[in-house]
Amino acid sequence: GPADTSDSSIEISTRWLRDLICQLDSRVLFVLAGQNRLAWERIDPDWADSSWLEQRVVGGLHRVDALEFLSRCGIHDEAVQETMLAVCLTSDGGYHSFHLGLLADLAWVEREVNHRPITPALFASLPPGDWTALALRFLKSLEDQSDADWIRKLALTPEFDEAAARAAHSDHGSQAQDTDWHMLRSFSFLVGVGQKPGWWSIHSAMQGAIEQDLAREPERYREMHNWWRAYWQGRSANPRSVEAPLAWYHQWNLDKGDALGEWKRLAAEARSTSPLDMSFHYRLLSWWQPVRLLERRNWTEMDARAANDLGVEYCRSSIGSRAEN
Repeated sequence: GPADTSDSSIEISTRWLRDLICQLDSRVLFVLAGQNRLAWERIDPDWADSSWLEQRVVGGLHRVDALEFLSRCGIHDEAVQETMLAVCLTSDGGYHSFHLGLLADLAWVEREVNHRPITPALFASLPPGDWTALALRFLKSLEDQSDADWIRKLALTPEFDEAAARAAHSDHGSQAQDTDWHMLRSFSFLVGVGQKPGWWSIHSAMQGAIEQDLAREPERYREMHNWWRAYWQGRSANPRSVEAPLAWYHQWNLDKGDALGEWKRLAAEARSTSPLDMSFHYRLLSWWQPVRLLERRNWTEMDARAANDLGVEYCRSSIGSRAEN
């Protein structure tokens, strides 16, 4: 589901799905799989009727499946398996798949890269369910600090392709760059970007842990965002390129006032120049998605200004349903 779970976002993003379900013949069973529980009853109370929308929340992996996964990763020692499962245990009695994958990544690095045996002690100190502790422990296992810094750097940009990942690794191609790129693609926290073949991102849980850790080093945090802004700007010939939103995202993290001013300028030009470019204007609205503006718990004055300006441009959009916008 979308990161923004506000009523307005749910209304916009799922209108077509609700209409489809209502039009289906009663003999058709509609099954939807997803990450988040739907809250359509906040939009229309009729959806609270379970005969319309029956939801079954899927929890963590079953123990049998979790053990099979570890075995397929080459982890067969029962004591090691039990210690790893204890870190991944969720409140519903299942085992968290992302935690399990990251623990398997950690075990692989220790065994194949650091050439150390896998023992229960490697995982025993990890608190169950602590995303940040697990992510930082994994980065610590990378004895080459440049590899850890590279993953931290990749986690700060919403998405990247191979060229961007290699550029973030080092200035010139090398055997080490090839080896590290191959290694990165084997890790569980590297996920593909839906409609963009050849583009990846770092798993949101890993991103959050790394951003939280880097918040304690503001100069380093700004240095990485500056690097990414310059890199994506170098690849974006015009504001309509696929790299332009990425450059703007890093600009927002460096100077919210400048970024908001630039975005407003582009939006105003798109809907006022001749000929109008309302298709580009509509794409500009999606630039805010990686910012996760509406997820913020503690808003600044600039966040409030941005939300207001974004709402104004939604109202002025001529694409899509005017009522929904």
